[in-house]
Amino acid sequence: SLFENKTNLKSIVIPEGVEYINEKAFKGCSSLEGISFPDSVSRISSESFKGCQSIESVILPKKLYNLSNYAFEDCTSLETITIPNGIKKIDFDTFLNCTSLKSVYIPSSVTEINHGAFGVCTSLNTINSYGTEEEFKKIFVDRNNDAFLNASVIYKTK
Repeated sequence: SLFENKTNLKSIVIPEGVEYINEKAFKGCSSLEGISFPDSVSRISSESFKGCQSIESVILPKKLYNLSNYAFEDCTSLETITIPNGIKKIDFDTFLNCTSLKSVYIPSSVTEINHGAFGVCTSLNTINSYGTEEEFKKIFVDRNNDAFLNASVIYKTK
């Protein structure tokens, strides 16, 4: 990938019109602190931001429907993530080893959290649900998501 392992890259502004982020596009960009997504991005491929250890917060684009496995694995400074409405599944190991992740914003569209999606997220303590308690309890949560299952859930009004 063009930007893979560019350790001096500090920020990215992805231009409007870009529809997907390729596999491993920014993998290993350890100094990357900020990402600005246009709403046109609908897919973030496998390992796109894996190992971007300086990212602290991510607001994913509103039209995103596919967040692939390992997309943000080993983003050890990531503290908060906002999943947009429309995402149905959080793929396996998507946020694996995001050890600073404290809070996640989950829309009512999410119905499945795959194996290890939040594995080894040892700081995760708050889930902000934009669905009802009934909707949240229907989410299928696969194994190796202990931190997610043990976090406090705050139900937000729609």
